[in-house]
Amino acid sequence: MRAKSFWLACTLLLGAFSSGLQAFEFEPWTEELYEYVGEQYGSRAKQHAYDLNHLLLEVNHDNDTAKLKAVNDFFNQVRYVTDQEHWGESDYWQTPLQTLFEFEGDCEDIAIAKYTALRVLDFDEDHLNLAYVMSKQGPHMVMTYQADGSHDPLVLDILTKKVLPASQRKDLVPVYEFNSTHLWLADKKTFEHGAELPSNALKHKEELLDRIDKNLLNLQSHNEGKTLFPFALHTL
Repeated sequence: MRAKSFWLACTLLLGAFSSGLQAFEFEPWTEELYEYVGEQYGSRAKQHAYDLNHLLLEVNHDNDTAKLKAVNDFFNQVRYVTDQEHWGESDYWQTPLQTLFEFEGDCEDIAIAKYTALRVLDFDEDHLNLAYVMSKQGPHMVMTYQADGSHDPLVLDILTKKVLPASQRKDLVPVYEFNSTHLWLADKKTFEHGAELPSNALKHKEELLDRIDKNLLNLQSHNEGKTLFPFALHTL
């Protein structure tokens, strides 16, 4: 993942959630919406939407470990493609709904999809972070979960099926971490938060947020007007 992509990711989350987050009210999609998705995006997109709905309903009352594993397993099925291969651009940010429907994306697309799905499952934002790291393959993004009292967050990553503690991920060197409200420098060994950086330094959010808005408004019209989950970023 390129450095510019990292800053755009920060902008997306900090900008979209800056008004304060609330737990999302879980409601399955309507049959009308499934049919519309199938007509507009194809049968595979419809099936992926159905599968995610079913998964989130199934694990909604499970423990945190089971939820983390289920979400990680689901989105690790997304086919990794570069922005150049997928969109013909060197740096394109697709919306989380595009990640679900296309079922293709790069590391930051997949990490943000995991983040939003876990927010739907009522994970507190204070426990979730997106981390820009250096891996053996180069710049990369992962999602982390840090339980109360823990100093060794769990890492959800497309490079491995296992949800492992950060202390076991010697192949990753953290650079920055951020969630919906904060941006930090990261300790190079432990993933601990270092100095907080100002969010007002982040730019370039409007074009992506506009695409998210238009996509959601269209889809909500086929969902009995109900707010769309799990990727209505403004209301998570």
